[in-house]
Amino acid sequence: MSDRIDKVNELVRQEVGKIILKEVDIPSNVLLTITKAVTLPNLKESTIYISVLPKNKDRDILKELELGVYNIQKSLNRKLHMKPVPKLKFKIDKQANAEQKVYELLAKDK
Repeated sequence: MSDRIDKVNELVRQEVGKIILKEVDIPSNVLLTITKAVTLPNLKESTIYISVLPKNKDRDILKELELGVYNIQKSLNRKLHMKPVPKLKFKIDKQANAEQKVYELLAKDK
């Protein structure tokens, strides 16, 4: 079962990324990365983790995605040929933020 969930996670991550690129208005000075998708074993819900640069824009981008989740979900439902299609939920990836801070600290020491 976990192999199937891994495949679903990767598929959802890729397709949501494509949909966001085409349909969501992200400012040109913002870098949005979908770091991972975590789908429940029953396939009812998938949490999409995002990383945003610059960091001060992360709440704004998260709000934009949450407002557009209906349209993103609708597009995902059309693209994926599976039952059920997981319902989407967006969260900021705190681990990616921590990794970025470590990288910045290491860069300062050089």
